[in-house]
Amino acid sequence: ASFVAVTFAIGALATLPLAAGELAGGAPLRWSMEALGALAYVGVLPSLVAYFLYNHATSVLGPGRAGQAITLMPLFGALLAATLLGEALLAHHVAGMALIVAGIALAALAG
Repeated sequence: ASFVAVTFAIGALATLPLAAGELAGGAPLRWSMEALGALAYVGVLPSLVAYFLYNHATSVLGPGRAGQAITLMPLFGALLAATLLGEALLAHHVAGMALIVAGIALAALAG
């Protein structure tokens, strides 16, 4: 938990100059329930929940096998973009997904 707190603090300090630049440039803050919901989602799910789930997976599966989950990020990113944003899945996306799955399968068979 202390590592997560330090990581969050470093992230906040690193983005502070960028946020200050946007505010100085006249970009207004528009707080709404949707904006607060998005902030809560980003602050809770990808930050805290994913971190603790990954640590749990590492303790159960070991670092080598749990590390394979990182390679799934572009696959899920493309699928979520297609599902939620209506982005087109093209042949090169499908080929990349097949290579990702094949790489994970090869690593699992070798280990």
